Amino acid sequence: MVFFPRKLIVIIILPSIIGMSKAVLEDGVIIDIADETLAFTELIGSALVGRCKDLRILRNLNVILAENGCNGITLSYLGGLSMFLKFEDDVSCTDFMLEYQGWKDWFSSFEPWECQSLPLERFAWVKIHGVHLQLADNDVLNNIDEHSGKIVHGSNLEVEDEKLSVGWIALLVGEGGRIHDQVTLRWKNK
Repeated sequence: MVFFPRKLIVIIILPSIIGMSKAVLEDGVIIDIADETLAFTELIGSALVGRCKDLRILRNLNVILAENGCNGITLSYLGGLSMFLKFEDDVSCTDFMLEYQGWKDWFSSFEPWECQSLPLERFAWVKIHGVHLQLADNDVLNNIDEHSGKIVHGSNLEVEDEKLSVGWIALLVGEGGRIHDQVTLRWKNK
């Protein structure tokens, strides 16, 4: 399976809502939100936040759950490796969470949804270019970017590829701007 990077355009809409105030600072806009604001409270007790073990599981989670008889679950993607699992009722949710042997191969962790703050994670598709052909080994390409985040999809450069001058790696990163680093490769005293 081939992954293609996509450009993401983010548009922030700042509504004028009672209970919110906004102040413009040098770093941007800050919106103060009322402390009692909580979204999706109706799902407390009947939803879980799960962290998938890897990108393959994340992409195929609907199929994996269906093949294992886990019905009545609606999935919503939260970013990074996190999924929001909504159940038909609180009993189904509790039963699923307590059935550790059933989900331990797909998820590294679960927590009940209680309107808690969740860490922000995202995938960053990093384009690596400028590596000389004799060094364009997948291990070398993966090594270049492993310091910028956790590699969730390593380089798949193959001799049959039409473009051997560019490699793509998917990293799991937290908040932050663009990844734009330069590295120097040292090989045979060059």
